[in-house]
Amino acid sequence: MGFSLGTGVANYVSSKKDIDRLILLAPYANGCDLYNNVLDIFHGALEVIVSYKMEAIEFAKDVKVRPTIIISTSDTVVPNSSSIRLSKAYPKGSDLIFVHEVSHNSITETAEVMEVLGQ
Repeated sequence: MGFSLGTGVANYVSSKKDIDRLILLAPYANGCDLYNNVLDIFHGALEVIVSYKMEAIEFAKDVKVRPTIIISTSDTVVPNSSSIRLSKAYPKGSDLIFVHEVSHNSITETAEVMEVLGQ
């Protein structure tokens, strides 16, 4: 399981190990998506100035399970478009769960998310 930046680590480990389940809370596809959410300039030619792109999406292709991905529609830290793009990169697909009116750092405080985590 990973949350926010930790979803990159969870993706990496899951791409290298046999796992039974993967849960990602507010995941990102790559670091440029996060940087652009703060300062929207890292596109095209300017993307080369980013030294470490945190390409979580690159690890997704080697994950052997269908992850559960939880996204808050009110997240202002990780763009929903980044999480959705990542969700489409898994060979077995993914299960998307959208929670509403919950901030990035409060995503684990909802009953719906706690239910998923408890399974």
